[in-house]
Amino acid sequence: THQKDVGIYGHHMVSLAKKHPEWKWNFIGESFWAFIESMPKDQISECPAVDPINYWHLIGNLQPSLQLVPLEDNIFNRSKSNISFIEAAYSRAGSLVPSWDEWDYPGTITYSSIDDYHAKLDAVMSGKHDLKELAEAAWETVQRHFLLSEINHKRKWIIETLTSERKPFVSEQFQEFSRPQPLPSSEILKKPPSSSE
Repeated sequence: THQKDVGIYGHHMVSLAKKHPEWKWNFIGESFWAFIESMPKDQISECPAVDPINYWHLIGNLQPSLQLVPLEDNIFNRSKSNISFIEAAYSRAGSLVPSWDEWDYPGTITYSSIDDYHAKLDAVMSGKHDLKELAEAAWETVQRHFLLSEINHKRKWIIETLTSERKPFVSEQFQEFSRPQPLPSSEILKKPPSSSE
């Protein structure tokens, strides 16, 4: 899927690389994107794929100005997590991401189509965004919403709500998911009717 996702945006990256020769491009992983061959050689570098632990060290050391997340709009991609945004924030960068709910956070610039991707990336490369401010917003968002310590508070609340003896307050939309009231002990201890009754 990565090949198709990146491939449909490739010609935009080629034209923008030629328009903005001061920008350098870094590609991590397998070198199977044909459009890279059309990019100016002095503007690109490629890093081979690394194991997950070393990957975090690699992106932290690269210190990119912006991370690009070119995704085709389809059901499969819309079901993906926003891990790329978290990776970018860790490496102290903002992201250019699809304008989907899962991705639309402070620290991102969103695009709604392939042409919009081109326009937004061109604006970034033309200096129309404060990338330092974008990176700071991304890191603050990750600290506020995506750290395990914060997620564990939400998990704890869910578990306590599901195991509570009291019916939790939920919106009408989710009423069917609320925990049913326990039966009074007098009802639980009643003998079931015999087959002769």
